[in-house]
Amino acid sequence: MIYGLLHKLKIVAFIAGCILFVYVSIPWDYASTSEFHSHQHVQDEHYVENMKLLKELEKNTGNPSSSKVKNLFKMPKQFVQLENELSPIRILCLILTQPKDLRPRAQAVYDTWGSRCTYLYFISTKSELPDFGLPILYNPKEETYQNLWSKTKYGFKFAYDNLLNQVDWVFKADDDTYAIMENMHNLLARFDPEEPMFFGAHYGIAAKGGYMSGGSGYILSRKAVEMVVPAFDNALICKVGDTGPEDLLMGVCLGNLGIKPAESRDNIRGEETFFPLHIWSLLAMGKDWWYYKNKSKSRPLKFGYACCSEYPIAFHYIQPSLMYEMEYFFYKLKIADVNTIKETHRRRIQGESK
Repeated sequence: MIYGLLHKLKIVAFIAGCILFVYVSIPWDYASTSEFHSHQHVQDEHYVENMKLLKELEKNTGNPSSSKVKNLFKMPKQFVQLENELSPIRILCLILTQPKDLRPRAQAVYDTWGSRCTYLYFISTKSELPDFGLPILYNPKEETYQNLWSKTKYGFKFAYDNLLNQVDWVFKADDDTYAIMENMHNLLARFDPEEPMFFGAHYGIAAKGGYMSGGSGYILSRKAVEMVVPAFDNALICKVGDTGPEDLLMGVCLGNLGIKPAESRDNIRGEETFFPLHIWSLLAMGKDWWYYKNKSKSRPLKFGYACCSEYPIAFHYIQPSLMYEMEYFFYKLKIADVNTIKETHRRRIQGESK
């Protein structure tokens, strides 16, 4: 009997060990303190090799136009349709970053989608680290995660003081945001920047009218910027201090000013265009997720592939190597249509030249 019990215990111990091994081997999502987002960070061989290459580039200082990243991975103009001088939409992009992330994260934004902003500035702080010639606004406050609200206000004050007559919209994003500017232009073309409004991944909680996720970025109209920046120093409308979750605090300011969130879902199927989570997380989401519960208070979510629009605007948690990959996927990759396949096949059968 004792032998049988010991044998069973060995089996139980073996099964428990297997479960523990599987558990620690899976890169489980963890919550972001700013938005309580799940965030999966998978380090496969491809990712590691890309990061090794990008780390090597940190040895190169000077203007980013001479950077190996820019020379090797800048998408040729022949594949990019958007030319800012031809679009009637003018967008200032403000990207939150920090000195240690100027290479490779800020550099990747600069080389990819950031190059399609009408104006682009990174908001960081002064340090002994090189700036690589990137266009940086130096926030005078201490470089801490808690001071993101200070950085955000600093960027919008710069826009208010210097560029408001030269842009129609201001897009605030992070250095792990990837945006498809053509789709952003298409969305904004339907709206008047002289009307106070803001766009993004909307959470219907915590502020009058809710707030937009900071991870996938949010857009303020010129009129909204004109209204909110003077209110930054008014404690009855905005938080006057430097600390706090910048996306929520911006939503509070805008809500107290009576500025309502605008519709950022596409006008084809009503699907989301700003993605604060990984696409897989949105595809696999259940009704018990905090994201579904908070979003559904204002804009009911769809499941499966209906979660996400065919005209996406912004993605979150995009590592530098993936930004360059997304450039290829969005701008160069083509899929042959059936008619082309049939025609190629017909030519072969009939012996025509290729």
